Amino acid sequence: MGSFSVSLGLSRLDCDSPKLPLQRSKRQSFVQSSDLVAIEDLKVRNMVKNHHLAKSISDVAWTLLREWLEYFGKVFDVPVIAVAPHYTSQDCSNCGHEVKKALSTRTHKCPHCDYIEDRDTNAAINILIKALQGLAQLPSGRRKVTPGDEMTHCSDGETLSG
Repeated sequence: MGSFSVSLGLSRLDCDSPKLPLQRSKRQSFVQSSDLVAIEDLKVRNMVKNHHLAKSISDVAWTLLREWLEYFGKVFDVPVIAVAPHYTSQDCSNCGHEVKKALSTRTHKCPHCDYIEDRDTNAAINILIKALQGLAQLPSGRRKVTPGDEMTHCSDGETLSG
């Protein structure tokens, strides 16, 4: 399959609309150019209960983005693995020890192995590790869909179009 490319996050991609995080072509090429897409299995409904974050989370349309990533994963036969978000930013990606930190702390500093990394990068590595562990559990011979098999409605009521 050539070189192994893994998508650690979407932050490097431009957002053109506050309601749709990535244009369709960007979502498609993002998945198509990856061998694996690892995402957190975020419970968006629970997250919007936090009144400080609700508007930002709703504006980004996380549920819609995830459904599109999963759809294009099926189209291009690229595994899209959602992992449990528990401790992804607290656990050290280098040694595995839990390092408690406030949400405002943006740098991961492990006192056990002296590993220092950006909090988001540390979390992305942990998400990747969990996804690779889950990759072995995927059933072989998954159904590959074609663009004509598109989903028609999202759980939040928005319509997906080709």
